[in-house]
Amino acid sequence: MSKLNAAILDFKKNFANEKQGKQNFHGKSYAEVVLRLNYARQHLGSELDIVNSIKHLDDNRIIIQSDGYISGKHVATGIAEEVKNSSHINKTSHVENCETGAVGRMLANLGLAGTAVASAGEVSNFHPIQMLTKILLLILPRSKINL
Repeated sequence: MSKLNAAILDFKKNFANEKQGKQNFHGKSYAEVVLRLNYARQHLGSELDIVNSIKHLDDNRIIIQSDGYISGKHVATGIAEEVKNSSHINKTSHVENCETGAVGRMLANLGLAGTAVASAGEVSNFHPIQMLTKILLLILPRSKINL
């Protein structure tokens, strides 16, 4: 069994029991990038080479591609786009956020994913809406809610 297969099996086996590094998103479990990267490094070490390249950069927007290589062989790609000032975190860190998103998608395409693949922005935007919906359902009669 290859080291990559061992990493994927270990991740899938232990993901449900992880206390940190995961969030629920639309009823599915999302593995944060740091958790997936930790599993990759634990099993693959320096055999995993992550190469990030900027595909587009202007004053407002960045696109980054992340390519994963194991022992020199290309095994996965991820790409992400972020718009400056589109969220609180992107006001100061849209480049870093984009890089993390690209690496996360590459790791998910490699096989290290929970039951969902989503960007950090998608996950963070989900919680306030979900909470607001729950509150509305509790305090208003259903006839007054148009969801």
